[in-house]
Amino acid sequence: MRFSLFLNHSALALSLSIATSMFSNAQARVYEYTFTDINGAQKSVPESAPYLNPHGNFNALLIGGLDQQIRLTVTRDADNSAVYSTTTSIISVDDRISSANGNMFYGKTVTIPPISDGRYTIKSEILDSKSTVVSTTSHPFIIDTVGPTSDNFSVPWIPGYNMVVTGPRWELGQGQESAINLAIKNINDLSGFDKAIVQIIKPDGSIQSSYTMAYDDGSRAATAPITKGGGAIAKATWMPVSDADVEFRFRAFLYDKAGNVTQVPDQKFVFDSSAGEYELFAVADPNSSTK
Repeated sequence: MRFSLFLNHSALALSLSIATSMFSNAQARVYEYTFTDINGAQKSVPESAPYLNPHGNFNALLIGGLDQQIRLTVTRDADNSAVYSTTTSIISVDDRISSANGNMFYGKTVTIPPISDGRYTIKSEILDSKSTVVSTTSHPFIIDTVGPTSDNFSVPWIPGYNMVVTGPRWELGQGQESAINLAIKNINDLSGFDKAIVQIIKPDGSIQSSYTMAYDDGSRAATAPITKGGGAIAKATWMPVSDADVEFRFRAFLYDKAGNVTQVPDQKFVFDSSAGEYELFAVADPNSSTK
């Protein structure tokens, strides 16, 4: 039994030694960030996707070699000023770190105090036992605790007809063969826009349907079809079947890459999903003998 335990501990130590050697010798660096986000959820964010929305402090998990120290400096990109700096104690065999994806390595976890929203650079300098810099790596990251901003709902273009797309309640219909789109314009966000989901809300507050809006980075606008267009007089599949006698609401949520969400103010509307009715009629011909 003791021999078996010895082998297990030896295998673990060897694995950690190999893993740390691979990381520290090739690229001593920040591995991931951990924090409680502004919604109270526990998050682990890899260094490769450094969009953070912490509620207060956040942690940087650092990879380093045994008998080394790490000097960490956080710099604000806007003015190149250092907002935080610290030097860890020497890394020992007790400094085993387990990441969110299950990887284990030797290193240190550094708790960084709250800093304001903005773009930053985190620099980690590996120091040997004589405080000589062995290697230096720098990584950008963004603190973003505010959701996207945008204009309210709009319908950029309608093909004539008696549709109303201003005021507290819109009156929408099929229009003609051209497509009619719902839009949210001027979307802005520090960490970058992720997605927009629009819902149709029934009078009782339940969800009729939802749609992931298309986003155009150039115009910074998200759109969803109201009608299909393309030569067909037909509603978009997610729009309700209605005779303009039920008041619905458009409701949208904008998400950014840091995990923040903004709700766009609701827009009331009625919708006529019919393409119109055809009525047969006759014109009298006075020269006809048909009665």
